[in-house]
Amino acid sequence: MFVESEMRLKKWFSQSPSKTIVATGFIAITPRNIPTTLREMEVISLYLLWVLYSGLAKSQFGPMLMVYTVQTPEKVADAVILNKLSYQEAWEKSYFGANVLHPRTIIPVMHYGIPIVIRNILNLSAPGTMICRPSIDENEGSQHLDSPVKGFATIDNVALINVEGTGMAGVPGTASAIFSAVKDVGANASSEHSVCFAVPEKEVEAVAEALQSRFLHALDAGHLSQRGYTYKREDCIRALKAVHSRFYLSRTTIAMGIIGPGLIGGTLLDQLRDQGNFDLSRWRELVKEEGEVADMQKLLTRDSCGTLSYIFNNFKGTRSLSEVVSEAKQAGYTEPDPRDDLSGTYVARKVMILARESGLKLELSDTPVQSLVPEPLRAAASAEEFMKQLPQCDKDMAKQLQDAEDAGEFLRYVGVVEVINQKGLVELRRYKKNHPFAQLSGSDDIIAFTTARYKNQPLIVRGPGAGAQVTAGGIFSDVLRLTSYLGAPS
Repeated sequence: MFVESEMRLKKWFSQSPSKTIVATGFIAITPRNIPTTLREMEVISLYLLWVLYSGLAKSQFGPMLMVYTVQTPEKVADAVILNKLSYQEAWEKSYFGANVLHPRTIIPVMHYGIPIVIRNILNLSAPGTMICRPSIDENEGSQHLDSPVKGFATIDNVALINVEGTGMAGVPGTASAIFSAVKDVGANASSEHSVCFAVPEKEVEAVAEALQSRFLHALDAGHLSQRGYTYKREDCIRALKAVHSRFYLSRTTIAMGIIGPGLIGGTLLDQLRDQGNFDLSRWRELVKEEGEVADMQKLLTRDSCGTLSYIFNNFKGTRSLSEVVSEAKQAGYTEPDPRDDLSGTYVARKVMILARESGLKLELSDTPVQSLVPEPLRAAASAEEFMKQLPQCDKDMAKQLQDAEDAGEFLRYVGVVEVINQKGLVELRRYKKNHPFAQLSGSDDIIAFTTARYKNQPLIVRGPGAGAQVTAGGIFSDVLRLTSYLGAPS
């Protein structure tokens, strides 16, 4: 058959030379010139062409599918096309249900080293999947898969049966006896201490009865136990999606919304534009053209402990509190309404974070907070009205500042976590000039850890606590940490 086919192929090729041969497959004739079909579809046709005429350089064919990271991409929306597969990987995927190649068609192409490119005839721009020897870089191209796992599959209507027990240890032939009872059921014994195999779901009861009959005495004596497992099909799909994503075969997508791209939000968008793969070159123009006005009073505000640090680092000498608060507001350190900063709520939130990290179960309501908003101004109708009336309340804070300076001390607004007493508090305190808190400048924040080992000299953590770049950078860092937690490769 091969000799005759080779002669016919060479004769045809000599009369119709071409650089590209489109072989549709399926159709052939018997030695008696009776039309017939090839058993294993297109790949057998390509295999025969390759073997019979070795001048062909590469074999390609175009079914309607491509090779994905799951055998049923309609179940996993973020399944991706595999750029390259080894023959062994392609064989395993086809064996477990990938509807592209029949397992038996892989054997001849693997034997002769025939590279196969699977293309989608409805999407010719897609590169498709190359099946070839494993020496070719599997990570080449745009996919960049670091994981050796190339895909996942679920098999429907299959149940797992587990037989285990101390009665199996050291008893030769147990697995043989189990499979003898099941007879023609294909199975895979994991060890002589435990045997697990798969059967069609509809045959679970019959197999269970056969095993119970065969091992009745061992089961009654407690030397063996038998369990069967079946799972809902929708649970299999959920599991398939989970493992597919966890092995980095899916792109990790996070929907992120920025409400109010002001100083902080705008800076974050600029950082995403400069450091990420995002087309944000025209975001300011789009905001002007398509943006909608929002009621900022209904939105959450940002955390800004660095604001109070800036205020008290600059509240000294003859400067008034209202002057420094106005300066901080103009620099973009405060909230639109500075009362949100002066109330001390943000500092209290930081205290709660540190307390919980230390193992304390504290709530915000458990923490006493000394508000710096003067009592008469807490009900001011607007931020503008508050800033207008604030100079009228400078006298009290000026006296506290003078008393501290006369004693050679500095005023600092601090949050304290007392782990031993299991409490937290936020208040205005005075510190000597040699204390780390008294040596801050600008909008720097500082944390001092006083422990058994850091008792005489506390462990100090210091850095910028306010400003657009710092705050936006912190949000950017949180986004990256979240994507890593959700399974994105680092």
